[in-house]
Amino acid sequence: MMTRKSLSNVLAILGLLIALFASFGESLTYGQTIIVKIIGLRSSDGVVHVLVYDNQKAFNTSSMTGMVTYATKVAKKSQMSVTFRGVKPGTYALVVHHDENGNNSFDLAGELPKEGWAYSNNVGKTQKPGFSRASFSLQDSSKQQIITMNYAN
Repeated sequence: MMTRKSLSNVLAILGLLIALFASFGESLTYGQTIIVKIIGLRSSDGVVHVLVYDNQKAFNTSSMTGMVTYATKVAKKSQMSVTFRGVKPGTYALVVHHDENGNNSFDLAGELPKEGWAYSNNVGKTQKPGFSRASFSLQDSSKQQIITMNYAN
């Protein structure tokens, strides 16, 4: 015989499972893809981080918790690609960082970057752009961004 507490626990677990499956199913309905082709990598050292943002505040403050998703891949000299699948339609901006020493930090020498950086739409060669300049619309099934890396030295 099931007690009231046991029934309550079973219902709570059932509710969590329904919420989990509902949110999982929702994410599977999006078929859009962002293909990021990164060119101009000066070496195969370290890794490349690609961060995807969908809101101005998170992008402008470089929020690590406000991004939609991200990928980290082993760097490949000259060019490489990163693909994000299952992205919902919307407006996005990308940040690319060539973390050559693999320390998960954007290293500076004074005020100059020691490692590579880039933004979607190839803006921000001399200063960080705002979200509106770096953003692009993703409505079709896929969108390719060809991004050229910048290096200060």
